[in-house]
Amino acid sequence: MAIIKTLHGDIEEMPNGKIIGTAVVKSISPALELDILSNYIDLGFMIESNEYVLSGGGVNVIVFRYIDEDDEQIEDICETINHGIIIMNTLLTKYVPTQDK
Repeated sequence: MAIIKTLHGDIEEMPNGKIIGTAVVKSISPALELDILSNYIDLGFMIESNEYVLSGGGVNVIVFRYIDEDDEQIEDICETINHGIIIMNTLLTKYVPTQDK
């Protein structure tokens, strides 16, 4: 399993022979996608497919219990969102130039 560092992430050759480019992105934008895919092409790879995966994140619930000024017990619920990360996975193949004879 060889790992190649790129400008935006890693390219890893899996034991089954697949080559996957992985980049963590803050948002999905055509300009960033073009920059990442162009970098893969410059490194000698061809793009087979490209997908985005949301990883991690979740919702936590905080329960507040307090007594107000009338000595009544109050319970309040507050939800907090833990944002995950967006991972761009690209299936790659090595570019092997051929010559016509």
